[in-house]
Amino acid sequence: MIGRVPAKRSNLALAGSALLVAVVMVACGPDYYEIPIETPIQAKLDVSPFQRVLVAGFVSGGSDDVDANQETVRLLRSQLRTKSQLRVIDADILPLIEVAQENARPAVNAEEPVVNGREGSAPNGNDHGTAQTVPLPQKIKDEKDLEPYERLFANTAYWKKIGEEYQNPLIVTGTVLFMPHSRSGFVQRDQEIYDAVGRRRVVPVRTYLERKGFILRPKFVFIDGRTGATMYSESYREEILYNAQQNTPALSSYFELMDRLVPNFLSALSSQKVKGTTIPFAQVPIMYAIVQTGGHQVKVTPGGVATLYGTAGEPGAEITLDQVLVVEKDGGEVLAGAPFVANARVVAVVEGETRGPKIRVFKKKRRKGMRRTKGHRAVYTRVKIKDILV
Repeated sequence: MIGRVPAKRSNLALAGSALLVAVVMVACGPDYYEIPIETPIQAKLDVSPFQRVLVAGFVSGGSDDVDANQETVRLLRSQLRTKSQLRVIDADILPLIEVAQENARPAVNAEEPVVNGREGSAPNGNDHGTAQTVPLPQKIKDEKDLEPYERLFANTAYWKKIGEEYQNPLIVTGTVLFMPHSRSGFVQRDQEIYDAVGRRRVVPVRTYLERKGFILRPKFVFIDGRTGATMYSESYREEILYNAQQNTPALSSYFELMDRLVPNFLSALSSQKVKGTTIPFAQVPIMYAIVQTGGHQVKVTPGGVATLYGTAGEPGAEITLDQVLVVEKDGGEVLAGAPFVANARVVAVVEGETRGPKIRVFKKKRRKGMRRTKGHRAVYTRVKIKDILV
């Protein structure tokens, strides 16, 4: 025969369970949930006056293994066709290095006479020119060789003429420097080691490595084809390094570096959406309570809906649940009862009753011919939580 459990032992058990629930809640931290969001980023340029875009060409240099001018124009035109509303003009790629040299040659002849194959003073020692033109290097190897070519983008008359030829589009041009690069030094890497008993560990190890790769330094210049004036320009730098023993084609490295820069280029012409997640309410914990009702423990929050075991009242009736085991306030303060929190109660409104899933109970006694099947569906009450009072 089983008797009733003394009230003292029952209270101690409830206090222990309440304390255990509080410890678990504190250890696990508050319940947060993330929601996906899309943040729009406005375009850096207002391209509404333009319907067409011309990727004219680039002043390129560095490695001889890749024609950076041709490859950059092809890649940008392909990206603009699929990810921009502007119509891309298919035209011949402009040899801007030759254009810059042609534009600089008349200025040299007019301002500084050539003497014995040199550009300088006249034979009588008098200077005929007031401004000296920096000579353009025939081959571009580094950034210093690119600097004299920057004057080409300030030639508004030339770009206005190009714009009139193609019905005043938005012109994209600039410089591209793609050159090999090498670096050596100590690099920290994770290495797996095994001890005497075969246990695996991962430890950081500093090793000396010689690496080689490429550097990509493009500068995109956006020019108004109606006036020939520069609207916007932006420079980037990307680097990639490989092991010295690894042979990677230069063209493959070029496209890998350009893939990193294409989103930045497109963001100047069209608005982009950055996908991410956020935690609402600035990660402030939501107040909740754990109540005991019908031999069950239920977690409730203000404004939420809870399901209680048994019949709690008529629909529309207001009920009070005073057996509150744990309460966490909005600020994160946790109150644990022993077994119940003093002066704490939950006010709820009955919405209606519902029934749980059907449970079948089958009994059988062998060699007696007794078989019995019974079904049972528990009754639950659905309530809406109005407030948690402490």
